Amino acid sequence: GDLLRRARMASSKLGVNSAATWVDHETNGYGQVKPKDLPTYRVIRGQPKFFNPYNGWCPIMTDDEEMAELLSTAHLYQPAAVLEKLAKEDAKGMLHLPHSMALNRLIRKQMEFDAESAIILDRAAVWGVVDKVRNLILDWALDLERAGVLGEGLIFSVNEKAKAMPVTNNYFAQNIGVAGNVNGG
Repeated sequence: GDLLRRARMASSKLGVNSAATWVDHETNGYGQVKPKDLPTYRVIRGQPKFFNPYNGWCPIMTDDEEMAELLSTAHLYQPAAVLEKLAKEDAKGMLHLPHSMALNRLIRKQMEFDAESAIILDRAAVWGVVDKVRNLILDWALDLERAGVLGEGLIFSVNEKAKAMPVTNNYFAQNIGVAGNVNGG
């Protein structure tokens, strides 16, 4: 959380919108983003299961590859700080990400009984998302420094702001889709 706040301040002072948009999503979550527009590191795999009151969590099995992919793919829209907290809690347990209501309805219809379904996620996979966010910020900061953008006391010169733009777009534009006008090249 603190690292993202510092990145937010730097991106704002540098005037780089692609970083500001990405930081905002990582800080507040990707609530309004479509699954196809979610950064690839926020799409992870888990084990699809349903809850049986007598046997506990049981695997959902299917021969349909497309359905298996749909059942086991988790899209993580939560803020990075929430994912970090979840990954650090009770390291012995697994995380349960409930399937959407529509998918759960389809599963219940196929099984012909009422059951809760979810994707069971390994905490290490969720931690991988948090780690990726940290690494992106670190790499951005190091590349800014290599480009001569030092921002002593988070104060950036006009020259540093100009140098920051191409470095920043290299890192964050790939994670948020098109940000702004596209023209000429």
